[in-house]
Amino acid sequence: MSLKGLSQNELYKLKRSVGVSNLNKKAEISPYEANKIILKALEKGNSRRDISEYLNLTSSTMIGRTVNLFRDLHPSLHKNVIYGSRRERLVKNNFIGFQQAVELSKLDQKMQIRLYELVLKERYSWGEILSIKQLLKRSGKSLEEIIKDMNERKGKTETLHLVENISLKDTSPDIFSKNQNDRDKIFLKLVSENLDEKIKEAYLGSSTYKIVFARKNYKPKSAELRKLKQQILQILESHG
Repeated sequence: MSLKGLSQNELYKLKRSVGVSNLNKKAEISPYEANKIILKALEKGNSRRDISEYLNLTSSTMIGRTVNLFRDLHPSLHKNVIYGSRRERLVKNNFIGFQQAVELSKLDQKMQIRLYELVLKERYSWGEILSIKQLLKRSGKSLEEIIKDMNERKGKTETLHLVENISLKDTSPDIFSKNQNDRDKIFLKLVSENLDEKIKEAYLGSSTYKIVFARKNYKPKSAELRKLKQQILQILESHG
């Protein structure tokens, strides 16, 4: 299978970049450059599904997320986005991870720049940006107040906040059918009973879960963290 209207070089770069971070491989080009190729492919008559199938992706979500990101993100930040793990904090040379940028793009563009500058300063992870975005919507506090509160909390305790995307409807249809309060109770019970670490809090949404571990300074290495995430998915799948 190929894509209409793209050169062999464009096809090669696209296939060696989109989704490869999940395979622990380095991307050939940046998300900004990948998006330009994706837009060209769409203009040439390929669908998002066509592109995702060519890239061996399980769905067209990543294609849509890339297009939406660069549609909504402030233009001055486009070339600062790189592929990388959601848990990676800000890296050198003012770059931000793809998932960090996705969360920034959901804010108005003036707020994007303000938060981006704070992210550079505070080295916030994807999960922390997600928390800030949610607090801006529901707390009534200013960005500065939220940042101050977060930094004060970080000074008091250093606990791991694990935040991950999930399709709950596909992973556990039974839990998906519950209301939010029941989901959280079930999830907290499941992870508390099946994980070795003590759990302080647990949230399970339809597309995201969050677990706060109780032990201070618990910082699992990359391999251990991948195993932990797999275990959490297995716990949810086994529940049905």
